[in-house]
Formats: sequence, C-alpha cells, structure tokens
Amino acid sequence: MENFDQKIKQIEEQKGEKQENLKKLKGFIEDKEKVTNNDVEEFLGVSNATAERYIEELEKDGLLEQIGQIGQGVYYKINRARLSE
Repeated sequence: MENFDQKIKQIEEQKGEKQENLKKLKGFIEDKEKVTNNDVEEFLGVSNATAERYIEELEKDGLLEQIGQIGQGVYYKINRARLSE
C-alpha cells in the first residue's frame, strides 16, 4: 500500500510541475512572434519529447499554430487573440 501511495504522490507532483511549466511557457511566448521546439527545450530545461508534449498542449488550446511539416524549418506561430483570453 505504501508503494501505491508513493506512486500517487509522484503523479500528483508531476501534474503540478507540468501545469507550472505550461504557465511559464505561456509567459515566455507572450512577447514572441514565433517559437521553436528548441526554444521551449532551452527555456524550460526539458527534453525534446517533453517540449513536444508542451507544444502539443498549447496547440490543442489554440495558443500555437504549427508552421511547416517536419524538421528544422518547423516553428509555431503565437495566436495572440487566444493568449490574451
């Protein structure tokens, strides 16, 4: 039972960290025209995969729009109207 409780606590901490990082990221993109995956990685100090998940979350919320298909040329345009909501 102790391992289960520890696992639940760990998951709750991760959710809190994710929400905090998304909040930081929203502040980071406020004064930008565009952002890249590398920008997110460097700003938050997270892995490529984690940066992609955060970007996907902001895309779902309508805050970012992907420009380009794959590779180095991909960037995300900031939706200022949605950001100020």
